Amino acid sequence: NFRDINVTINNSIDPLPFWVDRMAGLLYINKTSYGIPYIYYDDVTAANYSNMGTTFLRNDSFDNLTVGDLNTQNGWSGGAIFDVQSSVMQNGTQSVEHLGGTTSISKSIPQGQNYSVIFYINMSDTTRSAYVYFYEGATEIIRVGMDGGMFVDNVGTFGSTIINRWYMFQVNITSSGHDIFIYNQSNISAVSVAGRANVNPMTTGIDTITLQTYTIGEDSYFDTIGLWIPTYPKAVIGSWGIENLVTTVGVTRYNNYTL
Repeated sequence: NFRDINVTINNSIDPLPFWVDRMAGLLYINKTSYGIPYIYYDDVTAANYSNMGTTFLRNDSFDNLTVGDLNTQNGWSGGAIFDVQSSVMQNGTQSVEHLGGTTSISKSIPQGQNYSVIFYINMSDTTRSAYVYFYEGATEIIRVGMDGGMFVDNVGTFGSTIINRWYMFQVNITSSGHDIFIYNQSNISAVSVAGRANVNPMTTGIDTITLQTYTIGEDSYFDTIGLWIPTYPKAVIGSWGIENLVTTVGVTRYNNYTL
């Protein structure tokens, strides 16, 4: 269940912040100091150190927000029909539900030309739509989501969806294009596409993320948004049964790894 994991730098006791996406079976590491990250696992007595808040450049799990209207909470601004709720969620204790109608809600992010982002979408009906847009100012750069029972971006459709199922999207965005990787609830890669064109070229970089819907029906859900700046190489796998003590580390550099 990925709970017995710890990550250090250069095979030492110095911890690195990390977060485990248990649905997709992916581990994200915030490399807060230089060197090679090491992964330790298979200690049944280990504490759960996975922490999204210290791992990503920006993240929103919606768990600490007030149930009800998302507008004005935690930097979100826009339509009043996106509600924080605690009945249907993928991670944590809360997610955001779209209550019907064509509308959007947005949040500012640090401006950048090389981003990776994860987010989750769950649709209750194949006639509905739910998108995540990325903007540079008022200029659309890309959009990714689910519409009419299909996965879709600004280029077109690229696979079918199943209702009432959470999908995790990982989108890698650069000034020249974007790649998309989608996982379902069984830790299985549902579909992936690479080398997709952006809607418009970037000049200064993406600075806004927007949740957008276009359908009258309700019950579209969004959960757990995380953004980071990807770097390499990958981590080294450590020895079985070794677990080092983790202490709090300040995030000083937003250099992160997808493993």
